[in-house]
Amino acid sequence: TPVDAIAVFDPKGRFVRSWGKQYHTAGHGIDVRKEGNEEFLYLSCISKGFIVKSTLKGEEVWVKKRPAEPGVYDDPKAIYSPTNICFAPDGGFYVGDGYGSHYIHQYDKDDKWVRTWGGLGSEPGKMKTPHGQWLDNRPGRKPSLVVCDRANSRLQYFTLDGKHIEFVQGLSFPADIDIQGDVMLCPDLHAR
Repeated sequence: TPVDAIAVFDPKGRFVRSWGKQYHTAGHGIDVRKEGNEEFLYLSCISKGFIVKSTLKGEEVWVKKRPAEPGVYDDPKAIYSPTNICFAPDGGFYVGDGYGSHYIHQYDKDDKWVRTWGGLGSEPGKMKTPHGQWLDNRPGRKPSLVVCDRANSRLQYFTLDGKHIEFVQGLSFPADIDIQGDVMLCPDLHAR
């Protein structure tokens, strides 16, 4: 029986409400962004193959399925299974197709597709399970996109328009990224 996938708690940890039966067993990456005076939830739904933007009360603003524009999903067997969403400094966002065809999709501030890059591989710019990504805008760094290239056991840095910059090696199975001040956090599923 489907249950609500989103639960809301107050600052003291008390349950407020829940919603999102339509995302049951599919919700994977989730983040909240303030846009103007309102906050919105962005959710990636892996097994259902879409991303959604909603209000914090669960009203859907839009649902986006696999992007048609890049042509990378023209083959009906091509899988689109988005694992995470992160935000660009200009109001746009990036979607990682981590459990699908290994692409990063960029959208602008008006939620329109801009570009796609990546695909399966281990050479610079290619990925195996781009599971999570984040805008690395820590002090002293030029803003760039860092991707958990999980099955390649590394992080991969890109310019904001998808050009490969560098690798960070020495990880086992990086899952996601967050920035807190000048510290970057990256959970590794194969802890040492």
